[in-house]
Amino acid sequence: MQFFRMHAFQPPQPLKKPVLGELLEDVSLARMKGVRYKRWSETAPFWLGNAGISRPYSEFTCRPYTTYKNLLSNFEQNKSSMIFYEYAFGMEEIRKDIKSVFGDCTILFDSNGSTLISTLAKGVKARRQHEPDSMTFSDTGRLVYSALAFETPSIRQLNTNFEQPLGIFDYPAPEKYPFRQEIPESVRVINIFSHDASGYIPKDDSLLLHELEQMLKTNKKICLFLLLHVSRTGRILPVEKMASMIKSKKPDAYVFVDGCQAVGRLPYEEIRRAFDASDAYVFVGHKALGSMVCGAAALKRGVEEWLFFPAIENDFLFNLRLFQFESIEINELVAKKQVEKKLPNYMVSLPEIMSLRLALSHSIENFAKQRPTVEWAKEEILDLLFSFGALHPIGRANHVNDIVSFFTSPPSLARKIKDALQNPPLLGSKKCRIDLPITIAPITDDGAARIAIDPKIESLPEAIGTLKTRLISIMQEVSARF
Repeated sequence: MQFFRMHAFQPPQPLKKPVLGELLEDVSLARMKGVRYKRWSETAPFWLGNAGISRPYSEFTCRPYTTYKNLLSNFEQNKSSMIFYEYAFGMEEIRKDIKSVFGDCTILFDSNGSTLISTLAKGVKARRQHEPDSMTFSDTGRLVYSALAFETPSIRQLNTNFEQPLGIFDYPAPEKYPFRQEIPESVRVINIFSHDASGYIPKDDSLLLHELEQMLKTNKKICLFLLLHVSRTGRILPVEKMASMIKSKKPDAYVFVDGCQAVGRLPYEEIRRAFDASDAYVFVGHKALGSMVCGAAALKRGVEEWLFFPAIENDFLFNLRLFQFESIEINELVAKKQVEKKLPNYMVSLPEIMSLRLALSHSIENFAKQRPTVEWAKEEILDLLFSFGALHPIGRANHVNDIVSFFTSPPSLARKIKDALQNPPLLGSKKCRIDLPITIAPITDDGAARIAIDPKIESLPEAIGTLKTRLISIMQEVSARF
């Protein structure tokens, strides 16, 4: 029914590059305009962001690559036959598949998790007519705090990690802002860890719920709550109980769930319950799912119109793209604004969304079979970490089974391990070139590293064996220096 209504929506001017956006070979000019400067064959390996530990990626993660290969090639040669309504129908089918997880909702697309959170926060700001005080948890990305605090007109002004893929979504590239480390005052943060002489200790659920209850009592101005479903170090938080507590004490508050690290790692029944308890659930394709870099949010019915009509009318959103929102009326407003601002009719980039759809469908179909396969790998890695006095693993209980996190003594060792693991020589067979996603997680001012295990790769035993060999070698080198 939605697609047939789309026939009543006529783009007011010719569409400009509806699939991928403009391509410029001049790198400086392309960066300034916020468009692509590399062809699909050069960038696809980077678009296929993955939580795994080897290259090439699994058969699944290469499937989107082949699915849209011809589409991208034809588009770059200006041979794309995709017309407006075919595009609209394709987006509607993708949304339909995503709703199989969340039920009755509307789906919002954006570049990644931080930009989605920024877009939602701007919607709350527009509805409240002031910048809202917000609350979230530690052990998340710094850009999340920036998004909640409205530090820049566009969160992309602080983001350099995904410059190329984000350039496809955002036009034009805004001037870069300096990146600040401190958390803005308007964002209240509950630390999910306590810290004593023995190291970092994950707080239990009862303590986190108590601290949230105290924050609700002492910070009456907070009206935007961003709950963390799974932290960067793999901690699973009791978001259903948290959302219920907030809604019972502040019925008019906005409760969003950051599920960027959760989707693909937690059972989909848990994802659905977390969404049911909240107003919106944010997730991405390029973490555990293994798709190209992109994100989506499931919104309760009515939330999209309630937040984004005023946000678009009052120019709160930095970039406007057709089909980012599901509502036909909002798309009409976006098109109207594009005409007023003399902007081309930019549209959401389809290959990333196609990739997200495929990755999510594959995860749903194979979740029960794949997720238990990494438990043995996590235990082997944990046992190895415990054998080194300088490495201190963080938690087993209430953690996902594909993330192994640890802190180091001294803290600077975490960075050395990360660099050594992420820049190894070619080891083993060509099917198992190590490309480890070891990241520094912002738990406190000290650093913590994490190892993410990808259950989709066929060569997992070989990859884990190579990882252990490499880690032993690194620790031997460190011991020799000290």
